[in-house]
Amino acid sequence: MKAMTLAALAGVAIMATVALRPPVAAQAQSQLSNCLTGSQIWAADQSSKAEQTIKSCTALLETNGFPVPLLLFKARGFAYSVKGEYDRAITDYDQAIKLDAGFSAAYNGRGMAYRAKEDLDRTMADYDQAIKLAPDMSVAYGNRGEFILAQGGI
Repeated sequence: MKAMTLAALAGVAIMATVALRPPVAAQAQSQLSNCLTGSQIWAADQSSKAEQTIKSCTALLETNGFPVPLLLFKARGFAYSVKGEYDRAITDYDQAIKLDAGFSAAYNGRGMAYRAKEDLDRTMADYDQAIKLAPDMSVAYGNRGEFILAQGGI
Protein backbone atom coordinates (compact mmCIF):
# COMPACT_ATOMS: atom_id res chain seq x y z
CA MET A 1 0.00 0.00 0.00
CA LYS A 2 2.75 2.44 0.98
CA ALA A 3 4.71 1.53 -2.17
CA MET A 4 1.69 2.36 -4.32
CA THR A 5 1.33 5.70 -2.54
CA LEU A 6 5.00 6.51 -3.14
CA ALA A 7 4.71 5.53 -6.80
CA ALA A 8 1.67 7.77 -7.15
CA LEU A 9 3.52 10.66 -5.49
CA ALA A 10 6.48 10.19 -7.82
CA GLY A 11 4.05 10.21 -10.76
CA VAL A 12 2.55 13.49 -9.54
CA ALA A 13 6.04 14.95 -9.23
CA ILE A 14 6.89 13.95 -12.79
CA MET A 15 3.58 15.28 -14.12
CA ALA A 16 4.20 18.58 -12.32
CA THR A 17 7.45 19.04 -14.22
CA VAL A 18 5.59 18.69 -17.51
CA ALA A 19 3.40 21.65 -16.56
CA LEU A 20 6.51 23.85 -16.52
CA ARG A 21 7.93 25.54 -19.60
CA PRO A 22 9.37 22.90 -21.98
CA PRO A 23 13.12 23.52 -21.40
CA VAL A 24 12.58 23.77 -17.64
CA ALA A 25 10.37 20.67 -17.68
CA ALA A 26 13.03 18.61 -19.42
CA GLN A 27 15.70 19.74 -16.96
CA ALA A 28 13.44 19.10 -13.94
CA GLN A 29 12.47 15.69 -15.29
CA SER A 30 16.13 14.76 -15.71
CA GLN A 31 16.92 15.98 -12.19
CA LEU A 32 13.98 14.05 -10.77
CA SER A 33 15.11 10.91 -12.54
CA ASN A 34 18.68 11.34 -11.23
CA CYS A 35 17.43 12.04 -7.73
CA LEU A 36 14.96 9.19 -7.39
CA THR A 37 16.88 6.50 -9.27
CA GLY A 38 20.03 7.45 -7.39
CA SER A 39 18.54 6.04 -4.21
CA GLN A 40 18.72 2.54 -5.68
CA ILE A 41 21.68 0.25 -5.04
CA TRP A 42 24.62 1.33 -7.16
CA ALA A 43 27.20 -1.00 -8.59
CA ALA A 44 30.39 0.75 -9.58
CA ASP A 45 31.26 4.32 -8.58
CA GLN A 46 29.01 4.94 -5.58
CA SER A 47 30.59 8.24 -4.58
CA SER A 48 30.13 9.78 -8.03
CA LYS A 49 26.54 8.52 -8.28
CA ALA A 50 25.79 9.77 -4.75
CA GLU A 51 27.12 13.22 -5.62
CA GLN A 52 24.96 13.33 -8.75
CA THR A 53 21.92 12.33 -6.67
CA ILE A 54 22.66 15.01 -4.07
CA LYS A 55 23.00 17.72 -6.73
CA SER A 56 19.78 16.69 -8.51
CA CYS A 57 17.74 16.41 -5.32
CA THR A 58 19.08 19.71 -4.01
CA ALA A 59 18.23 21.52 -7.25
CA LEU A 60 14.68 20.19 -7.09
CA LEU A 61 14.30 21.05 -3.41
CA GLU A 62 15.36 24.61 -4.20
CA THR A 63 12.61 24.84 -6.84
CA ASN A 64 9.72 26.68 -5.22
CA GLY A 65 6.54 24.70 -5.06
CA PHE A 66 7.99 21.39 -6.25
CA PRO A 67 5.60 18.63 -5.13
CA VAL A 68 6.43 15.72 -2.80
CA PRO A 69 9.71 16.93 -1.32
CA LEU A 70 9.69 14.04 1.17
CA LEU A 71 10.80 11.70 -1.63
CA LEU A 72 13.62 14.07 -2.49
CA PHE A 73 14.75 14.33 1.14
CA LYS A 74 14.70 10.53 1.47
CA ALA A 75 16.71 10.02 -1.73
CA ARG A 76 19.24 12.70 -0.82
CA GLY A 77 19.51 11.29 2.71
CA PHE A 78 20.42 7.92 1.24
CA ALA A 79 23.06 9.52 -0.98
CA TYR A 80 24.58 11.34 1.99
CA SER A 81 24.75 8.02 3.86
CA VAL A 82 26.54 6.40 0.92
CA LYS A 83 29.12 9.19 1.12
CA GLY A 84 29.49 8.70 4.88
CA GLU A 85 27.91 12.08 5.68
CA TYR A 86 25.58 10.67 8.32
CA ASP A 87 24.64 13.90 10.08
CA ARG A 88 23.47 15.38 6.77
CA ALA A 89 21.61 12.16 6.00
CA ILE A 90 19.85 12.29 9.36
CA THR A 91 18.87 15.93 8.76
CA ASP A 92 17.26 14.98 5.44
CA TYR A 93 15.47 11.98 6.94
CA ASP A 94 14.23 14.27 9.73
CA GLN A 95 12.80 16.62 7.11
CA ALA A 96 11.02 13.75 5.33
CA ILE A 97 9.56 12.57 8.65
CA LYS A 98 8.49 16.12 9.50
CA LEU A 99 6.57 16.22 6.21
CA ASP A 100 5.03 12.75 6.76
CA ALA A 101 5.37 11.12 10.17
CA GLY A 102 4.12 7.87 8.63
CA PHE A 103 6.92 7.62 6.04
CA SER A 104 8.42 4.31 7.15
CA ALA A 105 11.28 4.33 4.61
CA ALA A 106 12.63 7.54 6.17
CA TYR A 107 12.72 5.89 9.62
CA ASN A 108 14.53 2.89 8.16
CA GLY A 109 17.07 5.11 6.39
CA ARG A 110 17.61 7.25 9.45
CA GLY A 111 18.10 4.07 11.51
CA MET A 112 20.84 3.02 9.11
CA ALA A 113 22.55 6.41 9.49
CA TYR A 114 22.28 6.23 13.29
CA ARG A 115 23.74 2.72 13.18
CA ALA A 116 26.74 4.00 11.21
CA LYS A 117 27.19 6.67 13.90
CA GLU A 118 26.90 3.94 16.56
CA ASP A 119 23.88 5.59 18.20
CA LEU A 120 22.41 2.27 19.28
CA ASP A 121 19.24 3.48 21.01
CA ARG A 122 18.15 5.66 18.11
CA THR A 123 19.00 2.92 15.63
CA MET A 124 16.69 0.42 17.31
CA ALA A 125 13.93 3.02 17.85
CA ASP A 126 13.92 3.93 14.15
CA TYR A 127 13.90 0.33 12.94
CA ASP A 128 11.05 -0.43 15.34
CA GLN A 129 9.10 2.60 14.12
CA ALA A 130 9.63 1.66 10.46
CA ILE A 131 8.27 -1.83 11.19
CA LYS A 132 5.36 -0.45 13.22
CA LEU A 133 4.37 1.82 10.34
CA ALA A 134 4.92 -0.78 7.61
CA PRO A 135 4.70 -4.33 9.01
CA ASP A 136 5.41 -5.72 5.52
CA MET A 137 8.68 -3.78 5.11
CA SER A 138 11.11 -6.69 4.92
CA VAL A 139 14.21 -4.49 4.60
CA ALA A 140 13.50 -2.92 8.02
CA TYR A 141 13.19 -6.39 9.58
CA GLY A 142 16.47 -7.38 7.93
CA ASN A 143 18.23 -4.23 9.13
CA ARG A 144 16.90 -4.66 12.66
CA GLY A 145 17.88 -8.36 12.70
CA GLU A 146 21.42 -7.62 11.50
CA PHE A 147 21.69 -4.87 14.09
CA ILE A 148 20.56 -7.18 16.91
CA LEU A 149 23.00 -9.89 15.80
CA ALA A 150 25.84 -7.36 15.68
CA GLN A 151 25.02 -6.37 19.25
CA GLY A 152 25.36 -9.97 20.42
CA GLY A 153 21.89 -11.27 19.67
CA ILE A 154 18.85 -11.34 21.87
